[in-house]
Amino acid sequence: AYKAYGNKPIETFPLNKLGKLLGFWITKYNIYAPVHLDKDLEKAIPKIMCKKWAPSKITFKDKNYKPLMRDKQYRLIAGSMVYGEGKIIVLGHNGVFNENPELLVYLLSDLYKQ
Repeated sequence: AYKAYGNKPIETFPLNKLGKLLGFWITKYNIYAPVHLDKDLEKAIPKIMCKKWAPSKITFKDKNYKPLMRDKQYRLIAGSMVYGEGKIIVLGHNGVFNENPELLVYLLSDLYKQ
């Protein structure tokens, strides 16, 4: 996304502007494919395909987030957090849905679990 966004500073990404307010950050660092999945996610989708996208590492300011996907070095690719009376799900790349459309259904259903 960094190159696709015209090599502008990561701080100017619209999602990071929002993330700065809400407590998450999408870094400019591409990392490995997801291999370590949350146990509930792994039951629903045992393997996340990653052929045509490269995830970015994400971080959460608040330590009360729920990690959903990590790479082989346990760097965070996706996670969720409660914010106010809702839940936010942050992904290190939206291309994950192209190869894993069932993930969107899972994540939307996860939004209602609290």
